[in-house]
Amino acid sequence: MRDRPGIEIELLDIDIRNVHVFVETGQADLGIASRSLSGMAVAFEPLFRDRFKVVCRADSDLANAGRPVQWTDLQGENLILNGASSKIDAPAFRRLSEGVSMEVRNVTSLLALARSGFGITLILALTANELPDGVVSLDLADEDVWRVVGLLSRSNAKLSPVASAFRAFALAEPPKLLRSLGLEVVDPRSTVQ
Repeated sequence: MRDRPGIEIELLDIDIRNVHVFVETGQADLGIASRSLSGMAVAFEPLFRDRFKVVCRADSDLANAGRPVQWTDLQGENLILNGASSKIDAPAFRRLSEGVSMEVRNVTSLLALARSGFGITLILALTANELPDGVVSLDLADEDVWRVVGLLSRSNAKLSPVASAFRAFALAEPPKLLRSLGLEVVDPRSTVQ
């Protein structure tokens, strides 16, 4: 915005599926989300890897265990799925999530439900950076539970000069910020999924 005075940017905070739909249908020039498995006509350029964390009430037994959360610790908990957590491939998590009857796609609602004690959820570390009072994020003992977040654009579509400049900025500038947040930067030329 500093380099292009007068430019207008509309930032939509929507779930992963809709990010892909908006980019594929041209409602958005670019998106930031994980790769879709649906085969949509969307190009994906990886930016960073983000680990999942367990989110629960700050006064819960789980929060007071003082160690990373094992999958077995979640047995008997009311698990709330979300768009990101529904993509976790860990077999132990798949077993836990088989009977789950609630999926919430809005982070604010997820955090409110966790704060009320209704249940626990798994969200990405970047999302869990600043949580409201009464809610904490806990590390998972399973260190292989993460997703790759990238820049999305329509396959075989030429970007406008403004969208092209934003894409170049998004690929060049954020690595510094991402590293400061403790995220693992992924080379956009890599084939990481």
